[in-house]
Amino acid sequence: MLALLGVFVAEHCGRGKLEVANAIEALGCWLAIHHQRAGQDPRVRGNRKLANVTHEQLAYAHVKRSGFYVSQPMRMATVQALPALGLVHASSARFNVFTCTKAGSDLVQAYSNAYRPWNSSMEAVLAEWIRGDKPIRVAHTLCKALAPTEPLPGEAIGQLQECLQRGGEAESAEDTARRRNLLAWAEARRIGKVDDLDWGQRPHVITSKPHWHDLESGARFFIARDSALELLTFLECLMPADGVLRVDATLCTQARGALASLRRAAHAFLELGHTEPLAVAFCRECTAAGDAEVLRTLVARDGLVLRLRGDDIVAGSAYVAHSSPLSADAPSAESESAEPIGWPAGISHRVVNLFRLNLDMHGELSTSFADVATEEATE
Repeated sequence: MLALLGVFVAEHCGRGKLEVANAIEALGCWLAIHHQRAGQDPRVRGNRKLANVTHEQLAYAHVKRSGFYVSQPMRMATVQALPALGLVHASSARFNVFTCTKAGSDLVQAYSNAYRPWNSSMEAVLAEWIRGDKPIRVAHTLCKALAPTEPLPGEAIGQLQECLQRGGEAESAEDTARRRNLLAWAEARRIGKVDDLDWGQRPHVITSKPHWHDLESGARFFIARDSALELLTFLECLMPADGVLRVDATLCTQARGALASLRRAAHAFLELGHTEPLAVAFCRECTAAGDAEVLRTLVARDGLVLRLRGDDIVAGSAYVAHSSPLSADAPSAESESAEPIGWPAGISHRVVNLFRLNLDMHGELSTSFADVATEEATE
């Protein structure tokens, strides 16, 4: 919601969309950290950067500066979602070119109508802050409106649910139908009508077999990718002081566990017969017969942390020495990728995020996060 609010307010102020959206998000997280003590909540970013920021430092000119907030704000995850849901017009994927559609403006208005700090509209309060040179005034209503830990007002939730079901004009009918099925799956999981699943059990609400196949293929590919990253990390840990790691029988023996995990993961993707050329090429490289060939190919793909020099692996420009070695028999991506809430192994984070969005629209997300924190504390 904060990203869409940023687009809406920026249009009314004549400012850059990215600048305004980042500043509003930073302000919302500051309010959550300082007025809700919610710095550890996964919906809040920038706890380390914002924890020591005082109210006197909240002038817009200061908040908008590069480095004030995190380098990867939550706004970045909305670049595809906002156009797909028909909330913004987008001539490209650049956030700065977004303009609110009628549906987007209506959603912002439904959200803003629930909050009137100092008997003014949210847009007016934020516009005054953006155009002025003083820190924004802080009140309970402003915190309720902007803190990312707060649920949306009921009217806004209803409009958002409609957008999720309907989709935008730029979205294909197939993509809209797939999201509706995923929402139905998320709701079935929420109310406990679906048991924990694996990839051999397609839920009945996922009506398209190709959709389920694409979900599994994506999951298997990312498990293979994570296994490859683990192998590269293992090689980094083996790098000797002279910065040259020889690709020989000894190295292949040391890396045999990580290599075996990578091959299993890559084979699992290839066996599904998905035709995405880059993914197929990568997994074929990971299943090459020779261990040394696999190691060299992965390092050549990296080229930044590790790189090839002849037949040897050497430290790249981004290499940082590890303080302790990893075990080649450490848990692999295959065993770590399953979601604790019982999703099939490696399921896309977008599916899990949609599940969490559905929880949030039913006012249950905070309870879910609290339950997870309690479980982790008792382990």
